[in-house]
Amino acid sequence: MLKKIVFIVVLVCTITSGFSQYDVDSLKTILNKTENKKEKLSTLGDLAIQLSKNSSDEQEIYFRKYIVLAKDLEEYDSMASTSRYLVQYYIYQRELEKAQQLCDSLLSYKPFFKKPSSEAHLLLKRAAIYFKHENYDSAIKDYSGAQELFMQSGDSIYAADAYYFCG
Repeated sequence: MLKKIVFIVVLVCTITSGFSQYDVDSLKTILNKTENKKEKLSTLGDLAIQLSKNSSDEQEIYFRKYIVLAKDLEEYDSMASTSRYLVQYYIYQRELEKAQQLCDSLLSYKPFFKKPSSEAHLLLKRAAIYFKHENYDSAIKDYSGAQELFMQSGDSIYAADAYYFCG
């Protein structure tokens, strides 16, 4: 009985891993063949997020490419929204300086954001960095700012997160 359970678990893990790798490979193929910059941006985002879900170290490369292309296309809200995954990657890697530099760099595009949630997501991530550095005053300021911006955009779940972490 135990052998059957182990076999089933291994089989399911193998199949799941195979499908996720297929997605990554097919997205890379689409990315290489795509000439349209808007389509390339969309595919880069999908690829980077899929790599993030797979905990791949390649995700950093594709998130960076996404940020550069989004900036070139003046898709600042998309740039801010998607870059939060890269910030989180840096936080998990304990590369807090890189994470903070990225947040600060992206927040410099604040005048170009059309949605308040773009700034709010970056403030939420930067607040987490401040918290890890035990800079609680700055963390509270960013959590509070994120909470207000999320409420403006109607993202009450993220606002609740910001409010919770601020406490």
